[in-house]
Amino acid sequence: MMSIQSLRQTPIRLLFAAMLGLLFTVPAQADSAMELAKDHNADWNRLFNAEKAGELSQLYAEDAVVSPASGKTIKGREAIGELFKGYIDNGLNKHRLTIVEAGGSGQWFYEIAEWRVSGAPQNAVIPLYKGIATIIFKRHDNGKWLIHSHTWNQEK
Repeated sequence: MMSIQSLRQTPIRLLFAAMLGLLFTVPAQADSAMELAKDHNADWNRLFNAEKAGELSQLYAEDAVVSPASGKTIKGREAIGELFKGYIDNGLNKHRLTIVEAGGSGQWFYEIAEWRVSGAPQNAVIPLYKGIATIIFKRHDNGKWLIHSHTWNQEK
């Protein structure tokens, strides 16, 4: 039989256990978002650098929105594929994303990353373009994570 003191401590013990559970859950979610971002970045860079704009566009939701450094807004997978094909056709290559931060929970996660890409040689000099990107992912009904929104700026 439990003592009265043990009964009084039960809610405190349950609260403490719940707090410990939260403490260890939050980093797990951050690690998960970081791993998801690393995997998606590897796919994104591989497809862009292999000049596969059509396959690259498949990483985006059908109704995704992209806002490139130009300030324009591009909506839809097909238009996004055309945007990246234009970049590739103009000599951009060796794209790289480096994660600054990643997080999220449930059906959404985000990534903030530094990006850089080499341009076509100009007078024997290869230009380097870089900036910061924010990418928002959504898990769809089939379990697949797709890019819902992708914006970036460019250093001058």
